[in-house]
Amino acid sequence: MRVATVPDRWEREARGPLECRGDVLVGVCPLPSHRHGNRPNPQQFRAERRGDYWLWHCFGCQRGGDVISFARAMANLDNRAIGAWLAEHFGDRALGRTTAFQTFEPIQERHTATSRSSAQWPSTISDAHRADSEDIALLPFRLTLDPDVPYLWQRGVSPSTIERNGIGLARRGVLRGYIGIPVYRWPCAAEEHPVAYLGRWPGEPPQGKPRYLWPRGFRKSRFIFGMQQALDSTDGLPLIVVEGPFDVFALYEAGYPTAVAVFGSSVSPAQANILLATGRQIVVLFDGDEAGRNGTRQARSLFGGVSQVRFVSIPDGTQPEHLSRDQLAELLWRLP
Repeated sequence: MRVATVPDRWEREARGPLECRGDVLVGVCPLPSHRHGNRPNPQQFRAERRGDYWLWHCFGCQRGGDVISFARAMANLDNRAIGAWLAEHFGDRALGRTTAFQTFEPIQERHTATSRSSAQWPSTISDAHRADSEDIALLPFRLTLDPDVPYLWQRGVSPSTIERNGIGLARRGVLRGYIGIPVYRWPCAAEEHPVAYLGRWPGEPPQGKPRYLWPRGFRKSRFIFGMQQALDSTDGLPLIVVEGPFDVFALYEAGYPTAVAVFGSSVSPAQANILLATGRQIVVLFDGDEAGRNGTRQARSLFGGVSQVRFVSIPDGTQPEHLSRDQLAELLWRLP
């Protein structure tokens, strides 16, 4: 489905139709929130096809994204409702094989390719995973963490990123001396407690201390780090899937607020289903080492050619957090 299919529903002839130039659409910005003067600029809005995806950008209101984010802006709906809205108004056009709206059957534990042509779009994102998330026990408390951690600043983690993720140094308890990183289930209610705290020793740990301290019984394959933050006010931008929380922090610092982490170099079936249920495009960006390469191959097999998922390789021996803004921009050139 093209970007132009969505504004056509609103019959906004007063601003003129989008002009088609092959795989590029140009015209006056059709977003209801865009304030135009007496002479709207007919060149300010641009949408173009990039492989299987349609991406758009308005140079006037400085907004952009994929078709899902465009529909959200036009219909004034949130992430939970836009999937059902698209299915209702556009039917098969919204569920085509080569669009970002491809539906899915839940991926099973066996990593085998499955047919997704008969799958149904979940009524809302929350409903799609409520059954799985309700049996996850939440912690009855929140840790008091000290955000004043020189190690974080040395790794380029700014105060705003520290606050956004609620991380800091634990002064007491099991995590004493570790940086506490809260992990939430998704969907996550407002002010909900985390399901666990992951500990990271600030720097090289002393002998006998592990670098990462995992909570006892924590099943990391059921969770994705940073989902709530990545989906908050990002207008349908693609999710960038990395290995660990510090890669998420680094990408946020570089201007990519939709990075999420799978706690390692592999994607589990449960994590794949969570990612696909968002309706977002998905970009897998694992480390440039043997584990990362193997994880990328495993993820390709797991997703089974779903068109909304693509894979990006980074230079050997590097991690996303080691890349400069320019290097990331070159690798992620399809992202608005």
